[in-house]
Amino acid sequence: MAVLVISDGLSTPEVVTYTGVSGSGPYTLTGVERGQCGSTAHAWGSGAEVASDVVSTLINRWEEHVTAAGNPHNTTLDDLGIVPIPVKALGDLADPVLHAPLVWSTELAVGSGSITSQRATTATYVDRGGIIRTAAINAPRFESAGLLIEGASSNSCLYSADFSAAAWLRLYNCAVQVNTRAAPDGTTNADTLVFDGTQYGQITQSVAGYTIGTTVTISVYALADTQGATFAVWCAGVYLGDMAPTSTWRRYQWQSTLTGTTASLTIVSHVSARVYVWGAQIEVKHYATSYIQTSDAPVTRAADLIYLSSDNWPVDSYTVVVDVDHIDVGHVGGHRIYQVMGATNQLFGVQAGSGALVGWHNSTTPVTSSPTILQAGLTYRAGYVVDGYASQRVYLDGVLVGAQSGGAPPSGSPYIVYLGSNSSTIPLDGHLRNLRIYDRALSADVLRIA
Repeated sequence: MAVLVISDGLSTPEVVTYTGVSGSGPYTLTGVERGQCGSTAHAWGSGAEVASDVVSTLINRWEEHVTAAGNPHNTTLDDLGIVPIPVKALGDLADPVLHAPLVWSTELAVGSGSITSQRATTATYVDRGGIIRTAAINAPRFESAGLLIEGASSNSCLYSADFSAAAWLRLYNCAVQVNTRAAPDGTTNADTLVFDGTQYGQITQSVAGYTIGTTVTISVYALADTQGATFAVWCAGVYLGDMAPTSTWRRYQWQSTLTGTTASLTIVSHVSARVYVWGAQIEVKHYATSYIQTSDAPVTRAADLIYLSSDNWPVDSYTVVVDVDHIDVGHVGGHRIYQVMGATNQLFGVQAGSGALVGWHNSTTPVTSSPTILQAGLTYRAGYVVDGYASQRVYLDGVLVGAQSGGAPPSGSPYIVYLGSNSSTIPLDGHLRNLRIYDRALSADVLRIA
């Protein structure tokens, strides 16, 4: 069974089921049943359209619950995601004051001025072909998910791509063969670790100088040479977990809260096995950030600073819609989607600790999504609406997840809008894409399809 939903944006949609289709347009449907799932058959005019193609399993759910007993679960069309969308909503989306696609470029599709990218060091990113590349100083970094924005971080692991260096201690019949395979950055500088299985072979590097209680993230890229082999990973005498490399490069990461002042990356095998490795990293973060290559000393990657002119920023009522993701698994830190500097408390981001969306427009109480949180590694469409100084609303994937009344006029004239940070701290550590700013408060109907 296939399903169509017909709507003109004004009347309640009609659910139509059918069993077959022929032709190349106009189409002929067979086995048609109209007015299904509690909807009403209409005499649709020429302006009616197929509003959505609903998966038949949803209709099966309707049929399961809507029984002769009288719909005991009170399932509605809203439960199926079948809701009328006014035609006017489409027009309301057509005129943003700023639209930055952020797809491999900072060029604005709509808006004045430009987006500026600053970073005091080079930094790596993954290109559309999956290869790790190095961006020049100040150059923005684009990945498949959008514009990558990260805070500063340091890799304390020396010779991160040379496991034959003296900084790496090899024990109990663990050997290193250098430059044996193409690495994730496209160069032939991945090494092979060879364990002969006679003892618990291991390779390790220790880094001193940490404070007790510091949380570090340890990461390394690995690819299987011996298929099915598993390797234990330790940090400063603490077992972190196993690594089971596959036939494709993958970055493995572990978090460890130090009980002493030393961190380490130790890879162990008690059987005969071989594994390709590259790109070791030890950083004071709760998650792994972009790869930082080192040689004989630790290396720091500076923070990304991305901003645009306040010419694009409405003063009173406005709406911001953007695709966003972040990598903080534990939501330990807060993460800014944007912050307007020069005007007190105009910000939108992810709340520390909870992972909830939070918006603040000079109000005594910020608006926070509840109970929805942003899971690490997933992309969401986040929306923040400020309706004058009367109310604020937060949307996630088109659904209202938080509202708060009240607000106040800006205490100063906004002069710069930072994307992915608050100019110095609280980095997004994630991606932004398809950023749109409107000079009005969009309605709930519009945000559903924004």
